[in-house]
Amino acid sequence: AVVNSFDYFDKTFPGRDVSFVFPNPPAVANLATTLVITQLSNKYSFNARVLFSMCIITAMTLFVPIGAKMFQDTDFGMNIILVSLFVMGFNNTICYASTAGLCSQIDGKYTGFFLIGVAIFGLVMNFVKEGVLLVLDPVDDSDLESILWFFGITTAFLVIGFVLHFIFIKSEFYHVK
Repeated sequence: AVVNSFDYFDKTFPGRDVSFVFPNPPAVANLATTLVITQLSNKYSFNARVLFSMCIITAMTLFVPIGAKMFQDTDFGMNIILVSLFVMGFNNTICYASTAGLCSQIDGKYTGFFLIGVAIFGLVMNFVKEGVLLVLDPVDDSDLESILWFFGITTAFLVIGFVLHFIFIKSEFYHVK
């Protein structure tokens, strides 16, 4: 959601080169996650890692646009958002790796389905962002409304992911602990 919203964050933090700076915390978080994912996998189940990381991602998805508006055009606000992006990136990598691992434990074909789903979801999110912009037609002063709708829809997709995960773990396919 954040990558699709650089235009909003460019307006919220003018002169801070958001399109260059914002991708860095998730990239660093991805590297950091690789250092601890093995320890996490030894300590926590797939299910626990997926659900906990989705909770954090959902909370950060709700916080980022509101926090950016609350602390707009301040160094403090920029730093809060960068820390939030790091936390989101860290938990996103945990969730992605754990979900991919869970799929590979069931049957190899489900890993392929998972990867295809991730790619399709990226396209869907691009279409959702464009749809929100077309429907709401934001002007410079009302872009908060469109970004809140976009992040709200993103949060709804995350909640759907929670529901689907719970349905899955109650199914006959779930035998991984």
